[in-house]
Amino acid sequence: MSKRWLLITRASVFGLCLGLLGTVSANAASLRQGNHQANVTMMFGGPASDVESSAVPNTVPLPVQEFSAGGVGILNFIAPAGSCAAAGLVCNSGDFCQCAELIGSITDGQGPFSGGINIDLLLSVNLSTLYNDGNNVGRVCFFATGALSLNPAVFPANHLNIETAGAACNAAGTGVALYSGGFIIGASTGGFSNASGGGMLGFGAVRPSDVTTFDIRGAGSNLN
Repeated sequence: MSKRWLLITRASVFGLCLGLLGTVSANAASLRQGNHQANVTMMFGGPASDVESSAVPNTVPLPVQEFSAGGVGILNFIAPAGSCAAAGLVCNSGDFCQCAELIGSITDGQGPFSGGINIDLLLSVNLSTLYNDGNNVGRVCFFATGALSLNPAVFPANHLNIETAGAACNAAGTGVALYSGGFIIGASTGGFSNASGGGMLGFGAVRPSDVTTFDIRGAGSNLN
């Protein structure tokens, strides 16, 4: 009886272990699945499978053209909120955002944007989140997203559209507002329909005249 009871006990414990192992495995699988779903929304470039597969290119790289351009314009610090919303710059629920608009033109540079290009930059600055940039009180930075349209004066149907994100800063005591951020080339029109690429965008605005100098540097394909 004792040997049979021992066998039954071992069998029960073994079954219990199998049951627990199955439960743990199921939970682990669901956790992995849950983490995978969470990672999809957090990871640059999408799911890990896409990132890994893209590590080995299977197409011929497109020719890339570098460009560097600068210009001047006027910055409206308090543009209508509807202008930013129309450009797809939506303020998060519960946050307070300020819409700013820079209108100007590129005056010099290298590459396809060397001059004669009109620009319209809409920037949504989220004033609800403050960056601690280590400066004195009043010198603060905020997260900002923007939509920039570049349009050659002689080709009104051609628009190169840029999406940017970065930091908008107040330089207290100097009357200067600054922005610096990265950008990608988004859906564009006309001769720029197939354009792609990215780079850096920055500007500095002097108060109270609001005269603004800006700089765009990057590289891309199909820019002509």
